[in-house]
Amino acid sequence: NDSLYFLANRGNTSVLAKYNGTSYSMFNNPDAGGGHLSNGFCKPISHNGNVYSLYIDPSNKIHLARFNGVTTTLISPPTVSASVKFSISSPIISFNNELYVFYDSASTTTGYTKLARLNGNSLTSMPNPDGGRGFFVLAPPPQYNNELVLKYQSENGARLVTFNGINFNIVPNPPASTLSFVGSNFVQFNNLLCFKVTPS
Repeated sequence: NDSLYFLANRGNTSVLAKYNGTSYSMFNNPDAGGGHLSNGFCKPISHNGNVYSLYIDPSNKIHLARFNGVTTTLISPPTVSASVKFSISSPIISFNNELYVFYDSASTTTGYTKLARLNGNSLTSMPNPDGGRGFFVLAPPPQYNNELVLKYQSENGARLVTFNGINFNIVPNPPASTLSFVGSNFVQFNNLLCFKVTPS
């Protein structure tokens, strides 16, 4: 809507702010919580005319926040419990006109997450490709050949997984190699997606 939105500090909290080319303005947070997060790869994004971010409420719970230019709506994880929460360093993803966010779940182990899709005012959990421990997220996953490419700890070890918005597909590792999660950022080069593997 012809404005630049960003995060600004006001006192001890972080608020959304707007620059319209002439002046700045700040918006009140929905409660007295810690404010909007901008940590690592967790940054606000624009999607379908709204600004989305992760937000910490007064009880230190993290919500997905949607700002429509006037008000902020807080959206909880798919299941509300002590063991289900958003990861404070995970990216928010806009893919194929849908919004996705990673979250920690009772069915994942430390360092691994599940994927959820926004449906109106709620989030729907996406089932993992198999009984593995979950996704490993250090950076926004690349979008390649109209699919998300994700790192996943499967029942059979570390694997790449592609997601077309409907189905997950586990990609076999190259022969005699192991997928490395640490430092294995993706690079797109000459219409190829390159990443790091370790010879086994």
